[in-house]
Amino acid sequence: MPFGVALLADIVFYAVLGWHGGGAGVLLTAIQQAALGGGTLWWVRTRYGTFEPLGLRSGGWSWRDVGAGAAAGLGALAAGTIAIAITMAVVRAITGHTPEPSDPLRSFGDVWLFPTALLAVFVAPVCEEIAFRGFLFGGLRLRMRFLWAAVVSGALFGLVHGDPIRIVGLAVTGVILAVAYERRRTLVAPMAAHFTNNLVVVTLGILVHLAR
Repeated sequence: MPFGVALLADIVFYAVLGWHGGGAGVLLTAIQQAALGGGTLWWVRTRYGTFEPLGLRSGGWSWRDVGAGAAAGLGALAAGTIAIAITMAVVRAITGHTPEPSDPLRSFGDVWLFPTALLAVFVAPVCEEIAFRGFLFGGLRLRMRFLWAAVVSGALFGLVHGDPIRIVGLAVTGVILAVAYERRRTLVAPMAAHFTNNLVVVTLGILVHLAR
């Protein structure tokens, strides 16, 4: 359902309205995130009458969960960066050309840099964790061992971002976020990890942009 909503919005924006600017891209991304997080919340609430299956319980977290998540986010950033560097080295060895991973901050042009940054730091960590760790990993975890559930959900997390160079790095990040969820038993931990990871990446990206 979330991906269907995103596809419908994409068709309306680009094919029907002919809106191809950066503003359309930012708004479409916001709709995609809202559909991913909000759609998942709606479905789980309708089916179970509570958000607890997603690891969202009133008072079911502590600041230690946030701290552990932040530490996991820094670890995920380091591991993901290494994985991307290895991917680039392999591609360079095979093709003879140095690939360039996409820069999500500049997907919609420099004028939309800060709205894109806000989405990446404050919206994506909530919506994507609800869908990929709370729903996908949590559901898989009921049916298989932790490692397989983490790898499958992490791989899909990498794939949906649509950047071949970053897929492995994002998959590794997804696995580490699943570890945070498994250890702390609350979705707050991977949300904090995702927030920390994106905050560091976005801050560095903005600093580089301002330095030019």
